[in-house]
Amino acid sequence: MEQRVKSRRQVVLPIDGRSDLVTKEIRGGKGQSLAVMQQLGLRVPPAFTVSTSVMRAYCENGRLPNRLQHQLRREMEVLERKTGKKFGDPNSPLLVSVRSGAATSMPGMMDTILNLGMTKSVLEGFAKRGDVAFGDMLHSRFVAGWKGAGFDRSTHDDVWVQLEQAILLVMRSWDNPRARTYREHHGISHSLGTAVNVQAMVYGNRDEWSGTGVVFSHDVNSGLRGLYGEYLPCAQGEVLVSGKCTPHSIKMLRDQSPAVYDELARAVELLECHERSMVEVEFTIESGVLYALQYRKANVSPDARITSIVHDVWAKRKTHAEALALVDLSELESLAAGKQFEPENWKQALTDRTVIRGIVASSGVAVGRIAHSSEEAVEMAGRGERVILVRPDTSPGDLPGMLAADGIITLRGGAACHAALVARAEGKPAIVGVERLPEGFTDAVVSMSGSEGCAVSGSVPIRETVPKKEVSLFVKWSKVSFPKPTYKPELACAALTVEVLLKNVYTLELMAHEAKGSSIFFEVNCLRRDWYTIAAEAFLCYLVHAVARELRHIHDKNVYFGDHEITKQLVECGITKDRINEHNKTIFVLEDIDPLRLLASAVTAFKQPWTTSFGGEKWEVIAQTAFDFLKEEMKYEVFVDRVFDLQHNNGSVFGKHFMLRSGPIQYALDKKKCAKSISELRSYWGWGHLDQKIDNLFGQGVKLNLWR
Repeated sequence: MEQRVKSRRQVVLPIDGRSDLVTKEIRGGKGQSLAVMQQLGLRVPPAFTVSTSVMRAYCENGRLPNRLQHQLRREMEVLERKTGKKFGDPNSPLLVSVRSGAATSMPGMMDTILNLGMTKSVLEGFAKRGDVAFGDMLHSRFVAGWKGAGFDRSTHDDVWVQLEQAILLVMRSWDNPRARTYREHHGISHSLGTAVNVQAMVYGNRDEWSGTGVVFSHDVNSGLRGLYGEYLPCAQGEVLVSGKCTPHSIKMLRDQSPAVYDELARAVELLECHERSMVEVEFTIESGVLYALQYRKANVSPDARITSIVHDVWAKRKTHAEALALVDLSELESLAAGKQFEPENWKQALTDRTVIRGIVASSGVAVGRIAHSSEEAVEMAGRGERVILVRPDTSPGDLPGMLAADGIITLRGGAACHAALVARAEGKPAIVGVERLPEGFTDAVVSMSGSEGCAVSGSVPIRETVPKKEVSLFVKWSKVSFPKPTYKPELACAALTVEVLLKNVYTLELMAHEAKGSSIFFEVNCLRRDWYTIAAEAFLCYLVHAVARELRHIHDKNVYFGDHEITKQLVECGITKDRINEHNKTIFVLEDIDPLRLLASAVTAFKQPWTTSFGGEKWEVIAQTAFDFLKEEMKYEVFVDRVFDLQHNNGSVFGKHFMLRSGPIQYALDKKKCAKSISELRSYWGWGHLDQKIDNLFGQGVKLNLWR
């Protein structure tokens, strides 16, 4: 068994061994995916990862760690043994790619060097073997990648110097403007840094039995299960991702090489089962041999994600609880109501107007004026215009315009190109591979439907649409993820502390937010639900008793407000200085009173003019809050939030009876409202009062480097 890291000084990590022994935050997302695929037995080009700790050390000290060179040479020797090639050898050269690998995917934002190890002597070696054209192509792409990354020196003829320079180049690209813009837009910390992956090259352009592609385990727009994606024969992966050309459907591979297609389908299914999620897989075929290059959880439309999850529940691949934990419940309101064109207007527009058609890249609808550059899109959006960005293809440099636009159209590219990836991540409609723009689309307002892969000239009215049945069903499930609000009289004898409830609930609230997408999110979200349930049920019981005891002060010359029968019973309990006796009497009386009837009566009663310091408007709010929650007209989270802020005539609602002990909670509430992260909240509150399970999950999150 591989140790977690053989030594704390181990900064270059092989991809073989246990993939779970080194976290994604150390190995990076790409390195982690390589390790998982290797462990699952898929054919992966030999590779190793320079950990994120190297970049952090470089940023702190201005130089690479001394031990890096030795470890690089050791792992390169492993690659040489596995490939049967030698780094820098003109006769049998090992060429590698050097790529970034941040913990969070940042598509195309950082630099990549391909065919590293190419030197003059290596190039001459290709010529001597009669492979001039292939050698020239490899050399030109190596030089182009080097220059495209903005490196101001020519490539060195020493392959080991090349390797060190390329690693530095990739790490420095973490701070390029487009990468910083992307992180700021998506709330990714600048301090995480990137790992660097060094991997033996395989060539999808080697011969007619070679190619490259990207496939998904489900349709990225509908969420329906089945291999979905695209394939380019005799091409390299960067051509596909850049969108420089429009690919074929993955069905082309099925028709040309059924055995390779079946092997790919099995690999995708294996990765989907491992992740328990929709996956995206990049692959290359070299001379009929399939290689898995990378996989990640698929970035798909919200509707597609929900549809896939619901279908998994129907097929018993997931439980309801697991399904609910995969979606942030705060997203559901936007998911439930989408947008569509007015059906009759859209149908007429497709008949009467100029229409363009392309590949469905990201679903949704948008109307806007065409912008032909990123700069133009930003300028137009700054004036308050709706914008559709139209480009031959997009690159990371177009990111500002893509973020400013309401929709994206490209002349080239497929469902896995840069434009499609960014559009799906942003939830914006995109159509790619439209080939040409008719005259009516030169500088006009257009209406586009990403779901149908087409656009028309002019504006078409938009309306809210009825959500898909799977989305509607998921919304219903989310409403029953908490139990039905119930008044539990037995809780009146409990002895709880408000501060414990407050700190557990809000610590888990922030943890769930920051753990989203991680391996511990399910556990955190379930514990969050449990503590909200504990707090809400305790608060409901407490408020019912507090309202009942306040109603005892209602009588004035035998005139009773609200439900006379209820208020008369409560008044007859009497008012004494013996709080325990009063509390017990209230419990006894409430055994025969419907809590909803009591709260409704209280709302009416507290609206009346009270001649004493009891009752009144503040108590009306208290009673109404409890009534709305018990009637299922208020969510658990909203109810708990509200109770913490409720005030009666002399201060916080807490402290009316001993069921809920309350200390000075205002400081804790103030700090909770201004804390921007779980780490900041912990620094304010300390770690007292927390459930041990929360402490354990926090510790796991520390190891995963989750907490900002």
